[in-house]
Amino acid sequence: MSAVKIVYQGDIRRVSLPEEEPFAFLEKEVIRIFEGEFKHGIVIRYVDDEEDLVTITTDMELLEAVNSTEGTLKLRISACNPDDSEGEFVKVSKDGRSVILSKQAEKKSEVEKKPSMEKKAKAAAKADDATPLEKESKVTEDLKSEVKLPEKEKVCEKKSYSVSFVTDVTIPDNSEHPCGSLITKTWRVKNTGNLAWPTGVYLIWTETKFEVEDEIPVPALAPGKEGDVSIVLRVPAKAGTHQSQSFKLSSEGNTFEGDQLWALVKAKARKAPVQPEKKAVIEKKVQLKAKFVEDVTIPDGMKVEAGAQVVKQWLIENNGATKWPEGTVLVKLQDSRQFELDYKVPLLAPGEKGIISVTMTAPKKRGIFKSRNYSLAHEGKVFGDNYWAQLNVTKPFSEARKLKEAAKAEKKAARAAKKLEKQVRKERKSFCKKLNAKFIEDVTIPDGFEAVPGQVLTKTWKIKNDGQVAWPEGTRMVNWMGKGNNQPVDCKVPLLKPGECGLLTVSYTVPEKTGKVKSTHYSLEFAGTKFGDHYWILLKVKGKTMRKESKKIFGAQFVKDVNIPDGTIVAPGQQLVKSWILKNSGNCTIPAGFKFVCLKKASTFGKDAETEISQDVKSGDHFAVTVKLAAPTVPGEYSAQFRMESADGKRFGHKYWVNVRVSAFPAPADFKAMAMNFLADRKVVEVLQAELPYIIMEIRQGKKISTIIEALLAKYPMFEKHVFIIFLKPYLKSAESFMGDQLSALMKMYSLMPLMKQ
Repeated sequence: MSAVKIVYQGDIRRVSLPEEEPFAFLEKEVIRIFEGEFKHGIVIRYVDDEEDLVTITTDMELLEAVNSTEGTLKLRISACNPDDSEGEFVKVSKDGRSVILSKQAEKKSEVEKKPSMEKKAKAAAKADDATPLEKESKVTEDLKSEVKLPEKEKVCEKKSYSVSFVTDVTIPDNSEHPCGSLITKTWRVKNTGNLAWPTGVYLIWTETKFEVEDEIPVPALAPGKEGDVSIVLRVPAKAGTHQSQSFKLSSEGNTFEGDQLWALVKAKARKAPVQPEKKAVIEKKVQLKAKFVEDVTIPDGMKVEAGAQVVKQWLIENNGATKWPEGTVLVKLQDSRQFELDYKVPLLAPGEKGIISVTMTAPKKRGIFKSRNYSLAHEGKVFGDNYWAQLNVTKPFSEARKLKEAAKAEKKAARAAKKLEKQVRKERKSFCKKLNAKFIEDVTIPDGFEAVPGQVLTKTWKIKNDGQVAWPEGTRMVNWMGKGNNQPVDCKVPLLKPGECGLLTVSYTVPEKTGKVKSTHYSLEFAGTKFGDHYWILLKVKGKTMRKESKKIFGAQFVKDVNIPDGTIVAPGQQLVKSWILKNSGNCTIPAGFKFVCLKKASTFGKDAETEISQDVKSGDHFAVTVKLAAPTVPGEYSAQFRMESADGKRFGHKYWVNVRVSAFPAPADFKAMAMNFLADRKVVEVLQAELPYIIMEIRQGKKISTIIEALLAKYPMFEKHVFIIFLKPYLKSAESFMGDQLSALMKMYSLMPLMKQ
């Protein structure tokens, strides 16, 4: 990494350049330091070894300038002339580079190119006879006249306070330090002004990045004297290279000119202790991606009349692993800023392609122009490729030419849309081949169930996703009435991942026909393509003479889990209270006294758990059931299944289960999630705020953390059953016991040392 000095209107700054894309980094730093000064871009120049003023526009030119300069390269910064660009386009030269010229500079250079031959001869003769020192002074004067520095850069004779950076005494640039550690940074500075610094000068910061002290006193230095300034900084918690905020000198009523100070460090992540036989769960951050495929309209270099409005369309692809979320927008990038456009971006799934478009106005000048860059963004973060248009602007077209170009563009857009539609159908067909659904069992209404005409039944099947991909949004259940005649069914389809099981439930009215009756087939469908097994209802329908009230049908339909979702981590032997919300889906009231019992053959724990319904439940009403279970003592995955049971021992309704993972101690990521869930409880926050003085007092008195937690739990017993507290208590005790054993061993060793010397 190299360091350069930048000069703008008398203000000199020092900037360290990265190895990759140094020119872009330098532009961003200049815009950040001198915020609001460069609304139309910047021009960067330096004086080479031949005293020429050279303009830098690329990484290669910047690196060449750094390598060819002895010592620190000094770069002169100036603002671009806004008259040199029109609209959102910039002029492109024949070799493809973007060039920004200053019209005033061009005019001035033309005037300066016409000195008289007599003046040239005199200047040349004078230069030949001049000493090296005079030549250097002459080059400096020429440079100043060419750059035309503002008044701020001219040497002033008035009294002023000024400071100059000399060297880093401690913590050189790019030194490595652990994340979160405290460091003491010391700079050596020099009083380069013509006034002595008064007492009461402080070092203050211009922006907040690192944690620092409020005000740092600075020694009072006479003009030309040097001194050291130190400050304590905290290294950021995130690993990587970080530059601190800029510091400057300040005192009441006085202004200091000159250099600003900063620290540049590499934060190194602390190594976590390796714990064998424990697999950490790594949460992968979702990264949005977008890829340019091709130009749909306005290919690069297309001829467009001056001032014409054009619609530029790009074909793009979601080449990431996740669907673009709501809030994805199209933005225009300009000078490190984003401008959101009023355009609805298609929310493409992984692998899908779509079109985005922008309406542009061509410049009024003739030539080749390139637009600003466009990109996609979500929550202010840009992702994917950049998109632009490059136009060959010509003189205005004739009416005949306009009609011809419009017809040509319309045909091309129609061909592109047709091609895209064909490609989308092909990709969707390929995706649908990876979808599949497998029938597992009838949960309600088994085949041969007796019913009467007009009776309304609730049929539920248990199914499994045995395909290669998860069922996408838009998957629905249809009633297969024949080829090309599929009627949607009122059924909420669970979006299962490969290997997962779920339930499909439909409402069915028994027809007037008696005897064996089989319904039409049901099937799952996505984007007009059916996939997986077929499902049906097979009944034995009796005559109309059968009284409906003589046949009571009990039903219990699953609505939702109240707590303990599947896969919950619990401690060995932990007492659990599991609750569900059910719906009486039968045609009669479920009386009090009916039981909710465990299916012992299908369960691996809680086989003796059951509960009774405490009050009558009318048909169609919702009700809650709760069972108490004890988690197994051996780590592993366990499941307990339950079902409703009538007074005569017949079971009915859906099956309900609770799946848990018993762990002696959870993985760090799981334990962290438990802690965050515990601290998200408002009651916990209120208790911690109220008890904070007590906790601090107990810690200062040397009380153990486990003792303090036991006292708080005795005062607030409602938190004792939380899974985080259950895992935390034995961990604290074992940790304190381990530390106690280590201290005892050390004390014993030191007590034996005198005997060993004898």
